[in-house]
Amino acid sequence: MTSFAFFYSIQFLIYILSELTSNKNSRLVLIWTSLIIVILFTGLRYKVGNDYSVYFDFFSNPDSINDGIEFGFRGLIHFLSGVGVGPYGNFFVIATLTHAIFYYFFFKSNSLFPIIIYLLTPGLFLNSMHLVRQPLAIAVFCLGTLFLSSRRGRILGVALLMISVAIHFSAFLALIVCIALNSYGKIINKKIAFILIFVAFIFQIYIFDGWLI
Repeated sequence: MTSFAFFYSIQFLIYILSELTSNKNSRLVLIWTSLIIVILFTGLRYKVGNDYSVYFDFFSNPDSINDGIEFGFRGLIHFLSGVGVGPYGNFFVIATLTHAIFYYFFFKSNSLFPIIIYLLTPGLFLNSMHLVRQPLAIAVFCLGTLFLSSRRGRILGVALLMISVAIHFSAFLALIVCIALNSYGKIINKKIAFILIFVAFIFQIYIFDGWLI
């Protein structure tokens, strides 16, 4: 748990610095720094999560598991394996895609507040190290909702929604949460939101301590 404590300490420090600065460029640098740390922390993990060994075997040989893997995710892994990406590389690529898309989704507010909520909310960030397909599918689904709000991007938006479902069928489940955070992140009372999310976060750490070690 020491590594997780260090990770969240760094993220909270970055968030505090972002709140103290009014310079947009400085805040942008902090957001990028936060993202890079998240990608390195999750993408370079080793034997973290209940499903780690299952995904490692699947990434090593995409044909080793015939049932239970959606065709979209299977196609992605076949493509990555075909261009020479190994199992560790697959973990890193998927972590990069998942968190980069989530950060882009929350980027409109130019604030780390929605992002810090994302990192704390049970079922989102922490589950990306336990479940691999679901967070990626939800991230792609959220990206699709951004394009749906634009007339020119609706076709791409629908395509992304379909891709997200092809990655994992549970892609719709986090839609309401993601839209709420993206749309109302600025007006939600930060103190109340932080307290509620942090309590839920501590509860998840306590319940799922076994697969975080």
